[in-house]
Formats: sequence, C-alpha cells, structure tokens
Amino acid sequence: MNKKDELNLLRSGIVITLRCTLKCKLCGGYAPYYAIPPHFSYEEIKETVQNYFSIINYVEDFSITGGEPLLHKDLDKILKSVIEYSDQIGRILILTNGTIEFSDDVINVIKSNKKCHVTISDYGKLSSKVDHIVNELEKNNISYRVIEYSGNNTFCDGWVDYGDHKKKHFTQEEIDEKARKCAIRNRKVSIVINGELHSCGRSMRRMELGIIPKNPNEYVDLNDKKVSIEEKRLRINRMYESVSTTSCAYCNGLCEDSERFPSAEQL
Repeated sequence: MNKKDELNLLRSGIVITLRCTLKCKLCGGYAPYYAIPPHFSYEEIKETVQNYFSIINYVEDFSITGGEPLLHKDLDKILKSVIEYSDQIGRILILTNGTIEFSDDVINVIKSNKKCHVTISDYGKLSSKVDHIVNELEKNNISYRVIEYSGNNTFCDGWVDYGDHKKKHFTQEEIDEKARKCAIRNRKVSIVINGELHSCGRSMRRMELGIIPKNPNEYVDLNDKKVSIEEKRLRINRMYESVSTTSCAYCNGLCEDSERFPSAEQL
C-alpha cells in the first residue's frame, strides 16, 4: 500500500458497554438514557477490533471506553485482542470513572504492554476508588493520568451540555459554522460502537433513535462483509472531508465558548 492510501486517525474509542456505575445528567454517551444499556460480548468486540485494524492503518490513541468498561467481565480478554494490533497504535487507553477497582487479571494484561495507559476521571466523592486504583497502578509501574473534575481545578472548567435532540441550526451556513467551532468535529476522531464507526457519539445516538438517517457517508459498518476494505476507507475519508454532518444541526457542540456545567451531576 502506498503511503498516500493509508488511513490514519488521531483518536478512536471503542465502547464495550454502556452500563455504568454513575448516572450523569450530561453524559456524552447518553448511557443513563437507555432503558437497557447496550453491552457487547467479547466475541462481538473482538470481531470489530479485527475489522477496524484491517481498515485503519494507524491510530494515535485507541481508547477502551463505556459506560464504565471495568464493568465488563471480559475486559482482560478485550485488552489482549487490542494489544495484538499494538504496532498500529500509539497508545492504548483504558478509561475509568474511579468507582471500581481493577482486577488482578486486568492489571496483568495492562502491564504486559508499555503502550497501555489508564485514564481516571476523578469526580470527587463519587469516584471513591481513585486512591486505591492509583496505588495499584504505581505498584505495578503502569502509566496513568488522573483528570480532576471536582474542586477548584476542574478540567476544562467542567462539562458541556450537547443539548437535546431538537434541531437547533437551520441553514447550511449556521450548521457549518457550529461544526467549525466544535473540537470533536475538527479532529480525526471516531467512536466505535456495535460494530459501527462514527465521527461523533451524538451522531451515532441520533441515527440509533431515527432522528437522522443512517447516511453511508457519515458512518461505516466495520463488520459488513459485503463492503470492501477499500470502500470502507473511502467512506471514512468522506466523513472527515465534509465540514459538518447531519447531526451538527441538532447539537450545541464542544466549543471554546460553550457554557460549562458541574461535572458528573447525577440524575
């Protein structure tokens, strides 16, 4: 393959479950708003990971996320399936909200590969296991980062409210202007859930709810065997070539001037 034909991304996150220990009002993945939060089997995730890395040549950060990924009983096996492609990854990130301790099995897999890092979101009293997690990671010489979402030094001054699913911008000029200001839209980032790659979790949810159509230029079914790898690459490139997506018309975006709210307010 020629270098010019390679498909490289900045960040991707694979959602392995939307079950969570918290019920955050402004959850960007809408986890508390599912009647039954999706929870994907190891076999489903392994297939998706395999197909992702047959299409994507390199990703700087590949995150295992949720919901709360530590709720998945097969997290150690999922990690192993991702590590198989570590030569195509800059960093493998495991994200957690600091409410659950890591099992020994998961710790052992993480420390088996130096590309594995842990990111802990600390929501103060809600994240009751942060100190224990940090001690375990340090004891095992595992790289980690604690992001403070409480107290006086709140990361990014708090969370944003992406808004409900009502249409907010009506002309293409308005939609594109919002998209240009959105930090998520302006980077080569993606979310992978239920075998599909989307440029934005809000877009995925609106397609899921039938609010916007499932436009083949705005998502890719990684596991669709009827579509070639080359065609999937073309579709992913198209996702990032356009200024905005259909979903941008319904979203407040993640912008520098977005109003900030207290992090992890519970429903």
